Amino acid sequence: MTERRGSAFTVTSNASLLNVLMSPCTVSSATGAADERAHPFTAIWDTGATNSVITQDVVDACGLVAIGMDKVYNVGGYAIQETYLVAIELPNEAATPLFALRRANCWAKQTCS
Repeated sequence: MTERRGSAFTVTSNASLLNVLMSPCTVSSATGAADERAHPFTAIWDTGATNSVITQDVVDACGLVAIGMDKVYNVGGYAIQETYLVAIELPNEAATPLFALRRANCWAKQTCS
């Protein structure tokens, strides 16, 4: 991945208020794994969260390899989950070349943390 200078991006809505903040992004492995191609996803932003998580779909699509374990908290408690080192690129080439993310499990049918 070519190192780029980050920049800001803006999310707008045709409606007056947004009830979910989403944007396109790409994710790739940042550990030197065989598959470091950037894969497109839709990011959902939780502005009150203290950490970021990824789903098993992202892990599988990017061929991510766990680098450790950590606690992932939600309203019902916590779970010990794998941690992955990834590169994330947002709109307008706003990028994070190295980011440690935890894999999230769904604890309820409609809620993932």
